[in-house]
Amino acid sequence: MNLMAQTSVGVGRIETARAHYEAAHAMSCLVFGSTCGETRLFEQLAEHTPTSVDEMAAIYGFEEEEEDEEGEEEEEEEEEEEEGGEEEDPADPSSHHTIENVWIH
Repeated sequence: MNLMAQTSVGVGRIETARAHYEAAHAMSCLVFGSTCGETRLFEQLAEHTPTSVDEMAAIYGFEEEEEDEEGEEEEEEEEEEEEGGEEEDPADPSSHHTIENVWIH
């Protein structure tokens, strides 16, 4: 239901998204209880449904994570330069970067 709501926001169907968030809230109440953090998030999303992907990302905290990661990457690059700028060995599995799921869960 959450993914369906997010997709609905992405295509501009805000009332449909609201209905999916309401259903997700009801289900979360049954499964996890009304005090669960995720239940309260669905309640907030049902009452104040985001109208854009950017607004939705901000509610889920996605923008903050991206900014934090960018800052960490810059710091790591600076440290590598200070340490002699050794290049990563592509055969070394510890040097492989992972691709994050950019679609909000």
